[in-house]
Amino acid sequence: MRFTIKQYHNFGDLSERLKGNLISSVGWDILLTANEDKDSRLFIPVDRKEWISKIYKIPEILARGKRIAKFLADNGFQKITSVGVGGGYLEYVIKSLLPQIYIKCSDFAPQSVKRLRKVFIECEEIDVFDILNDEWPKQLENEILMFYRVDTEFSDLQWKKIFKKMYDSNVLNILFAPNGFLTFKKILVQKLNQLKALIDRKQTLTFAGYLRTEDTLRSLWEFWYDVKAEFVTENMKCFWLKRKIAN
Repeated sequence: MRFTIKQYHNFGDLSERLKGNLISSVGWDILLTANEDKDSRLFIPVDRKEWISKIYKIPEILARGKRIAKFLADNGFQKITSVGVGGGYLEYVIKSLLPQIYIKCSDFAPQSVKRLRKVFIECEEIDVFDILNDEWPKQLENEILMFYRVDTEFSDLQWKKIFKKMYDSNVLNILFAPNGFLTFKKILVQKLNQLKALIDRKQTLTFAGYLRTEDTLRSLWEFWYDVKAEFVTENMKCFWLKRKIAN
């Protein structure tokens, strides 16, 4: 079944600063660098030791990093470019397990990129990059592009434009690791949250992207990429997408 909905969340004290919309470079900078909840997984500590310590307190990140590192090694990839990197936790785990691999990270939130450069010193490149609007560099066969939990950031139409643009730029390999899939339970949770916000005017909901079914997700790339392999790690399904050969 193909179905997509918008999702909204209450970000507490940050809601006023987010002004109803998380999906912007300013919004993510607030969440990643100006969040007063220092224990939040979305906050990047200023201190490198705190940043590393935080990573090792998240078991699923360690497990996912280990599984993805194995995937990269088994398939001979020598470079991975992670876009929409956020706090860089997964990428640090991968680099610690595969020190020989070249890692490039990017995000469209400039203050977050600046903060990440100071703590993730093992990373070869950390740049500002706009997934929707910037040009994609061409890939070599031993390179792969990774989207880790970035699927919620764009609408279905936007994702189709992104996949077409990557195809036209000769992006050969993509590892797509979605945040999760839309279920009936998640629809109920969203409706309940909206009802609570209507009743309690003190609750402010912020637009936080999109939730979609697995069938919908697969349809986003079907014209430009084939699924070469897929695997599950810590309740996350990952897809290795291979560029279709032009007729």
